This record gives sequence, C-alpha cells and structure tokens, in this order.
Amino acid sequence: MINGLKNISKNHKNRPDGTYSWSGAFSTVFWIDPTNDLIVIQLRQVLQSPNNNGINSKLEKIVYSAFKN
Repeated sequence: MINGLKNISKNHKNRPDGTYSWSGAFSTVFWIDPTNDLIVIQLRQVLQSPNNNGINSKLEKIVYSAFKN
C-alpha cells in the first residue's frame, strides 16, 4: 500500500503488477497503471448497486482492449 492506494493487480487479470487503485463510497473509482502510462477515473454517484462490479469489470475490459488493437 502506498499512501492509501493498494496494489490491486492480483485481483484484476488485465492490470499489470504495480497498478494501484482507490474507490469511494459512492462508486467513484480510479486506478493508476504505470506500466501502460495510464490513469483511469470513473465518476459515479451511486451509494450501492448490485451492478457496480459488472460496470467496473466492463470498464476495465474496454480500457485494456484498446491496447490489444
């Protein structure tokens, strides 16, 4: 953990080692991927939703699919 950011690459198959993330109470999420020189910021205002994990997974898939093309 660096200044409250967690290395989350172990739990996310697309993100390389050294990727750090933070998430807030209202579904705001960002991650920093220094390997790909990438910062992703997702701003939402939803306290709780059963769709949060699905939305986050889809965003990650869309972002990293751009590197494969």
